[in-house]
Amino acid sequence: MVFSDDNSFLLGVFIFLLVFAVLAGFLLPALLFALLRRLARKEAAIRVNRFVIQYGWAAKTAAWLGFLVMWFLVIWDVVYNFEFKLVPVVRDVACIGIFSNFLMIVYFWRVEFDEESLYVFSPLRRSRVIPWSEVTRCVVRSRLLVRWIGLETQKHGEIKFGQLLSGLGTLAKELNRRGIALEGNKTNVPSGTGVSGESMDSY
Repeated sequence: MVFSDDNSFLLGVFIFLLVFAVLAGFLLPALLFALLRRLARKEAAIRVNRFVIQYGWAAKTAAWLGFLVMWFLVIWDVVYNFEFKLVPVVRDVACIGIFSNFLMIVYFWRVEFDEESLYVFSPLRRSRVIPWSEVTRCVVRSRLLVRWIGLETQKHGEIKFGQLLSGLGTLAKELNRRGIALEGNKTNVPSGTGVSGESMDSY
């Protein structure tokens, strides 16, 4: 099949837009995640003699922006799409639910610790006080593209620490001080953390 100059130009533009859309769909979220992880502080805040591991301003800002964008899309559908269609409604409700959950977590989830215990606060379950003596091990876990570090305990389940949290460096130093090594190999550890399977000194 022979294309004219005009058709060749349009085909080139179409291919360019298609490639750009595909790359943007993968690269932009990855770049945003990497930026948020870089902006997270390694040192924990101190509050009433406790170290506090929590989401920083960057993660909170991203959560608010996502939440507002979802509401903007809902309002757009309501104003410019007068017909009730199940798929857009389900999509909008699901997206708002996801970002509402994320917004609650980044604002109200945190872990505090002192010499005796860890204090876990979550909007999705009751608060927990876990003595350090009940921490059994520290492991790296992953599901799909999401990775986190988990502290396994004897009676209180697992405490999950995502990569966007501020204060993970302070937590790593405390775990090293207590002789709680990170279990896993270099291929399992989130990239850019500097953590090896034998040590968390450079986390």
